[in-house]
Amino acid sequence: MTKIIYMIFIGSIMVGNGLYFGPCTLRQYGAIYFFINIIQNFNKIKEYIHLLPIYCIFIIMYGISSIMSGTLIVFMRQLIALYLVSIVGYLSTIIILKKYNTLNYFLDSFIIVGLINCSITILQYFGIGISYVIGGIFVDLNDPVKVAQLTRIMDGDHSNLMGIMGDIVYNGYYSMILPFILLIRLKNKNSIVQIISVLISLISLFMVGERSCFGITLLLLSLYIYREYRKTILFKITCVGIFISLLFFISDFIGSDIIQESRWVGEKSTVRDDINSAILPFIFSHLLFGGLASFIKLTHFPPHNVIASGFIYAGIIGGSCIIYILFRQAEITYRLIKRHQNMLISLAFAAYTLNGLFHNPAIVTGDAMVWILWGMVIYSYKTYRYKITCQLKTIH
Repeated sequence: MTKIIYMIFIGSIMVGNGLYFGPCTLRQYGAIYFFINIIQNFNKIKEYIHLLPIYCIFIIMYGISSIMSGTLIVFMRQLIALYLVSIVGYLSTIIILKKYNTLNYFLDSFIIVGLINCSITILQYFGIGISYVIGGIFVDLNDPVKVAQLTRIMDGDHSNLMGIMGDIVYNGYYSMILPFILLIRLKNKNSIVQIISVLISLISLFMVGERSCFGITLLLLSLYIYREYRKTILFKITCVGIFISLLFFISDFIGSDIIQESRWVGEKSTVRDDINSAILPFIFSHLLFGGLASFIKLTHFPPHNVIASGFIYAGIIGGSCIIYILFRQAEITYRLIKRHQNMLISLAFAAYTLNGLFHNPAIVTGDAMVWILWGMVIYSYKTYRYKITCQLKTIH
């Protein structure tokens, strides 16, 4: 039962935030179930909480900042709906991994939702009516920004698509790690099935129109393919084929409507430039406690950078906590990638985290998925260290 609820919990984090069943969403029901489960199993997972006290200091500082800015009610809603759910998502992932010793319950849930989302995103790109109806089911109708996004897509603007994720940015986030998840799950399957599935996920990601998502995924995916397959003949033939294709088709492709009518060319970034130019002066003038509400009042948008957000949300203490967490996560992720241990899940976490340098969802905002991915990374790291320790003891 626990593993089924976990799979539903993962799927609901991706698409169910606006779907209520009675007084709560599936996401909230799952969080309540796993909160109780965590209390019952806490002794088994307490070795994995080393970053959570630092994270709690950040949350406390953000709460103090919210009190000073008169937004305590907003903070309390975020505490319950975001930060606590993130911590529950992280610890529940550790429980699932320790109990079943497999990533498959996360992978299968993510792939089912991800591939459905790919199909709907592609249909939205080509203006198929049913895709708007299905995608609209998962849009929070109480959020005017998301309703405006859906309306714009239905009016024929296909440069930035939300699929079934209920939000364009989250469509980019979840779509960008789907290729890595597919490669993990289909590792021992037919190679043709694996290649086709990954290509479909990349095409869908391209159609979403989130440039940083596509660029980061392509870069890290290329790194993985190079490290794993560079010595094979197939890799060398593929590289030659891609190079020749680029020589003949790249200019026509760039000049096509697919590129020219998308966000990939010609879109100004004046809003983001205005946000970025305001970040440093604001941080230095609000160094002690920050002030998210004041920053949004100044720029009309939250900061689009996880590090800047740490200082703006919670001042110098909270920002320092975020830097420490990111540094430790980067250190451990790099070690796993360097040693080829669970490299793909580490790359998925790295991609998701790096995208936080260009968008809001991250550990600062209480994003649950980044903590769930981190749960798999840290579990892999501790398992790997345990095996090495056992081997050394055996040798001696």
